[in-house]
Amino acid sequence: MDNRKTINLLSNKMLFIGMITAAAVLLVGWFVFSAKNVTLIVDGKPLSIVVHSGTVEEVLDETGIKVGPEDEVRPSETSKVYDNSVIVVARKQKVEIYDGTEKRETFMTMRSVPEILSALGITLGKDDEVEANLNPKAGEIP
Repeated sequence: MDNRKTINLLSNKMLFIGMITAAAVLLVGWFVFSAKNVTLIVDGKPLSIVVHSGTVEEVLDETGIKVGPEDEVRPSETSKVYDNSVIVVARKQKVEIYDGTEKRETFMTMRSVPEILSALGITLGKDDEVEANLNPKAGEIP
């Protein structure tokens, strides 16, 4: 083999190795610099995580958090995620209010009786009574 062919082969190998090295460095750099510290609060319970996702929806998918149609997500699922973002998922629960024989049903994220009554615009009179069954059995009136 003459010297020119040997030099060309060596140059091509070095170019190939250089390209592979550059691609690896770029990939590692992207992975490191795309990492975002995010606080995910689901039903009031905070969880600090590191993600590489770009949107709230992608963070929820990446972490396996399922969101129902009645649930609230803040910021919206299409919002971009930045380092130190806070994502709140509040699951709505079915609430049944009985006033004498009248029954009202709604879905709410509130967890305490005072919050629920306030959100529904219900004010209690001095003779009103409140009973809360937070764990009703099937068919039982809460």
